Amino acid sequence: MIAAERTIATGSALRALLYLDAHILVNRIKTAARNPLRLVAWLLFLAVMVSAIQGRLMMNEAIRSRPVPVPGPGAFPLFFDLSPLLHVAATILPGVVLVGYGVFTLAACRQPLGTFRSAADARFLCGSALPPRLVVLWLLVRVILSLSWRIPLMLVFFVFVLPTSLGVSASTGLMTFAALVLLTITVALNIPIFISRQRRFGPNPAILGWLLVMFGLGSLVVVFLTLSPGPPILLSSLQPVAVSLPPGSWLVGAFEGNGLALVGLAALAATSLSLTWLVGGDVYPELWQTSARVIVLKRAMRRGPFMTRSDRRRLLSEAGIAEPPRHRRQTAVVSSRGRWVPPGAWALLWKEWRATRRVAGGMRLPAIAFLVAVVLGAGIGILSRNGFAWAGFLFAPVAYGVVLGSFFTAVHMSGDLRKPIWWLSASSLRARLGVLLLARSLRLAIPITAGFLTASVVGGDVAFVLVGGPIAVAAVWAINAMGLATYAILPGSSDMRGPGGCLRMIALFIMLIPIGIAAIIGGIAAESGVGSLIAAVLAAFAEGWLLVLFAASQLDGNGFAYAQAERR
Repeated sequence: MIAAERTIATGSALRALLYLDAHILVNRIKTAARNPLRLVAWLLFLAVMVSAIQGRLMMNEAIRSRPVPVPGPGAFPLFFDLSPLLHVAATILPGVVLVGYGVFTLAACRQPLGTFRSAADARFLCGSALPPRLVVLWLLVRVILSLSWRIPLMLVFFVFVLPTSLGVSASTGLMTFAALVLLTITVALNIPIFISRQRRFGPNPAILGWLLVMFGLGSLVVVFLTLSPGPPILLSSLQPVAVSLPPGSWLVGAFEGNGLALVGLAALAATSLSLTWLVGGDVYPELWQTSARVIVLKRAMRRGPFMTRSDRRRLLSEAGIAEPPRHRRQTAVVSSRGRWVPPGAWALLWKEWRATRRVAGGMRLPAIAFLVAVVLGAGIGILSRNGFAWAGFLFAPVAYGVVLGSFFTAVHMSGDLRKPIWWLSASSLRARLGVLLLARSLRLAIPITAGFLTASVVGGDVAFVLVGGPIAVAAVWAINAMGLATYAILPGSSDMRGPGGCLRMIALFIMLIPIGIAAIIGGIAAESGVGSLIAAVLAAFAEGWLLVLFAASQLDGNGFAYAQAERR
């Protein structure tokens, strides 16, 4: 399995790797082109993106050619001064980046990013005469491209959208784009961290990861407390140190046009690649073991969405892959016999809860999401003491990121649709889909509500939880319903992340029209904002239920076909 000592020239090896990945991409395009529905969906998606770029170019030209009006008494300001908000973002970013690097370091101790696509891919690359170091770097290039496959869209944003929105030059947008690309390249540190942890040489990288998390959180605490009215003198003296921590400060410097900041990020990226090159000559055993484990588990996950620890150990044992030993005392598991289980379709809610508790690491992600929501809620509450505009500065990007991320998240239902017991249920399909949608919505709605509750406690204003809580729950329900309806149209995972995301974005704007009308009617009828809030929330729930009915009409009798189409 391991490559021979004699390797071919680097140039020939690079051409072979380019040939391999180019043909894989071509085969995927041919597979999509053979299906007329997928081809039309992708063509429409590309047409929408091109038209959006053209519209942005025309808007930029109109803004540049239009004289800036002098606001008079009572004039409505067309453009807002975002410089105070950008200053706050510059102070928060170093701490956020440090926390991200700390989490990345802790994750790299457990799992390398440069895994192979399949067992055949691993055998071909490990058993070939390609230079091992080049193969390892090539695996990292795959990971970087998969993490930033929207680089063309990012380039359009930073060259056309960002300069117009913030009033900066296109060169500043290009520098910010280059800084983000260099920051992405630092994921190459994953391999050195993983090898150092596995072979136990050098200091423990997990300690460094926790230190980065602590420094990042400390920086955020200092920044948020100094933004509150009357900060202590000690915190005011620590604030310049908290906002100058690299590499987040280098990212801010690149936005400000500082060339030395780009040099620092380039040096960090070059160091990451150099360390990977140094350790990449003898990492095939670790990469093969972890890749084989991931391949086996992914293959099993296609048959069902959840997997217990015992199922994972059995699968790895059958594949001849030994799981790392865990020095933990075995405890008896309490049987669930005799426990009350809700009847009918509501049993799915109980099943989702039990599966979340039993799956390996299932409670870890909800706990992290809950903690992050509480921390963000505390930050919003602290900023709200200076006015709701400051709180909106932190809330708006988080809400935008959650909504935008949901557009490009694929819905997976093949594990349920393949099971005969799913179709033998006495409950109706729309009832089962509605309960399943509710269970998946609660995973995000509970942390968001906890964040709003924390913001109310810290900021001293109950409006956060009384207004933001219902809106968040209704929005999560409607957005997940859009995902379910999109799955009924484009079940393929790649299709949902491409044209499916565009379809969900268009559907969101269409859904906002009835919600806005309901809010106006409710406000007029109740003569208060409470009526508008209740009417808007009820309209969002009603639209989500209509999308559930649409998905049920499409999936009824076609479950196996959708499960097969999801794997394309």
